[in-house]
Amino acid sequence: MKDLLAKGATMVAPGEKITNGRPTGRQAIIIGVQEKVSLKELRTVDIIPKTLDGVETDVIVFHKVDILPPKVMAANVRTSRNRPLFGGISCGNGELVTAGTILGRVWKGGLAYACTNWHVGGMNEGKIGDLMWQPGHYDGGTAADATKPIVFKPEVILGGGPIPSDCPIGGAVAMIPNLLARMMRSRTRLVPIRPQAEGENLVDLCLFGPFDESELTDEIYEIGHVDTRNWRDFAVGDIGEKSGRTSAVNSFDTQFIHALVNVGLGGTQFAIFSDVDIFGPGAEGGDSGSGILHPDNYIGSLLFAGSDLNTIGCAWRNVRKVGGLD
Repeated sequence: MKDLLAKGATMVAPGEKITNGRPTGRQAIIIGVQEKVSLKELRTVDIIPKTLDGVETDVIVFHKVDILPPKVMAANVRTSRNRPLFGGISCGNGELVTAGTILGRVWKGGLAYACTNWHVGGMNEGKIGDLMWQPGHYDGGTAADATKPIVFKPEVILGGGPIPSDCPIGGAVAMIPNLLARMMRSRTRLVPIRPQAEGENLVDLCLFGPFDESELTDEIYEIGHVDTRNWRDFAVGDIGEKSGRTSAVNSFDTQFIHALVNVGLGGTQFAIFSDVDIFGPGAEGGDSGSGILHPDNYIGSLLFAGSDLNTIGCAWRNVRKVGGLD
């Protein structure tokens, strides 16, 4: 399905076919686009077929999602220093200016760690061993607010625009036309390039620690006790709730599961995430890293991106699998 994203789709997910605003009861492949246009405006190669592998398609408007830049916040409990640590408060990589949310306490090999997002941990620039601050640098944190080092932060496969190539063959091929251009006093030059890698990712995850019970609790601010070893997948229609640094506590409905989404990382960079959960609106910049919970406080997803219309989460089963959590 990645070829659909290459054509400009913003997401692909299983769902129900909607015709004239009414559910049909038929399963379909839902394909999100930034804007619907008439077929006359599209090249033949860009037209989405009516069926894929024998399954109907349904094209909907689905705005592009991004990792959201943190908003400036007035000082409050969530952006202040808190000891012991708990979920729903600011954190960030002390080596970089980042700000996101601590989900809360998770368990790995019987030890307690704090959990947030890969991009809150500094994206691929952040390193294992970097100290996480609470509050994060963006919220006024200093070296005195350092907590524990990052111990787990898998690299995310990035995509993006072309970048200069150091291939000697490409350089040799470009040499002759560039020499001719110089002789003709043209300022245009041929530069060898290569595309950035594109691949699928499952999680946007960062763990730091370990902590003892006096340093990190299993409370999530304004939600209560959450044991992240108790988890359950979301189903379409379920209500999810989160407690985040920026927009505090709010809830949203589950719109799609098992989705493939193109997530903007700033500039021309992006990353493709598969098997994610898509919820209604409710996330703001700085909420990244919040746990998305069922009403009974069983965790189901890890918030990491969004738009004005949607909130995106990594399914907790994948967080457990990739992170090796108990």
